[in-house]
Amino acid sequence: MCIRDSIIEIRERGFTVGLSNFGYAGLALRFIADLQLDFVKIGPKLIPGKTFGTGSAAAAKAAIKQAHHFGWPVIAENVEDESQREWLVAAGADALQGYYICSPLTQRDFTNWLHYRAAQ
Repeated sequence: MCIRDSIIEIRERGFTVGLSNFGYAGLALRFIADLQLDFVKIGPKLIPGKTFGTGSAAAAKAAIKQAHHFGWPVIAENVEDESQREWLVAAGADALQGYYICSPLTQRDFTNWLHYRAAQ
């Protein structure tokens, strides 16, 4: 069974499938273009920070644009401050993840948060 068939089977069971470190790991676009992904994540190597240079900014924007070209939403991981949030939103990231958004929660706290959100 090839990876594409495995992804189809996983999705048929009700799971979503994503790819982490999109734009950083050395995967060929030809290979991943055929995958039926639900989202991709860009990680810390492409997230603005103290060591984020113009090359990284260009790579991050290119990764976001390429993911959108394939129809995949982009989740940015490791967002830790307002300047990162602003930059990523302007660059087109669809969702953000990290300590700036929310610190890790226990199962109980997460369940309480879900109930709170549902009541809103």
